[in-house]
Amino acid sequence: MASLASIADAVLRLRVTDHPSVFCEHYAGTADGPCLPFGFEMGPFVVEAEYLRFHCPERTARLTQTLDYFHGMRASLTESHVVFRWERGNKFGDGEKRLLSQVCLQMGFPMEDDELPFYLSGESRELSDNYPELLVMRDIVFMFKGTAGRGFPESKHCSARLL
Repeated sequence: MASLASIADAVLRLRVTDHPSVFCEHYAGTADGPCLPFGFEMGPFVVEAEYLRFHCPERTARLTQTLDYFHGMRASLTESHVVFRWERGNKFGDGEKRLLSQVCLQMGFPMEDDELPFYLSGESRELSDNYPELLVMRDIVFMFKGTAGRGFPESKHCSARLL
């Protein structure tokens, strides 16, 4: 999953000329205006990787490349631009809020603080219908972080929008 997560992250950062995605531009930090890149941390996988044993050199090389990619990516991020920190709890983080606010501001979508978490969960479909890569990336990172190390902290409350 670590290799898949690094490839997905790199694909979101590619510069597209024919029909660029506003979400990808903001994620990569290439959108117009003062914009910094966003990204995610490896979480408990960094510790787990120290104890992995591979019997073929190709897998060891792939692990090293993946760790190097994320180390370099994390070094280029500011603390306020780190997203998907679910290993720290099931709260909607400041990084997610900043990323989605920027996209909503540029595209004219409602950006109230109460509404932003529902864009990420998919309950409000405005962003996910226009930028399906948002939910795909969310799911890839969720699976990566959920299968690495000790996974996520125990969740006491996980439900859809309360009516």
